[in-house]
Amino acid sequence: MSPGRAKGISVLAGLAFNGAAALIAGQDWTSEMVTDDFGLAEKTASTGTDYAPWIMPAALVAGAAFLVLLTLKGTASRRAAALLAAAMSAAAGAGAALHLDAGLWSALTLACAVIAVAAAVLAWTSAPSWPAGGSRYDRSEAAGAGEPSALWDALDSGQDPTSPNIAAKADPTDSDEKGTTP
Repeated sequence: MSPGRAKGISVLAGLAFNGAAALIAGQDWTSEMVTDDFGLAEKTASTGTDYAPWIMPAALVAGAAFLVLLTLKGTASRRAAALLAAAMSAAAGAGAALHLDAGLWSALTLACAVIAVAAAVLAWTSAPSWPAGGSRYDRSEAAGAGEPSALWDALDSGQDPTSPNIAAKADPTDSDEKGTTP
């Protein structure tokens, strides 16, 4: 599998299945009829977050960790984000596993968490070979080089201060005092 494809599969699967786990945690997992003191029956429902309150936040944090994977460049930081995604997906799965007796929704949440952990493992193993992100908006050495006054002098002389070929100082023969403009 190509590195770019592994990146896409792991991130999309992690986002989709953690999102599904978060949505499923908000569903009614069980319901029962309760009779009060006056003989009136009322239906009460319990959601996944009633059983294990950490399922939804853990799934959302894991989804955010998968999104962060898209922005990171270094292998160590990508692996750290993949580890966070795996840990939070496992935490969501553990919450569902503790309450498998609550019905189908808990089993679906557990299945989503297991697939999300597998996506995080894929991200962990393939992260070193992922293509690097673009460096279009990275700060170049030339933009920060020199003194700030040299950049202002370059602007005064009509040069582009972001160009790597700017002169350190403005041309002293080119000034507004002579009455000429560049």
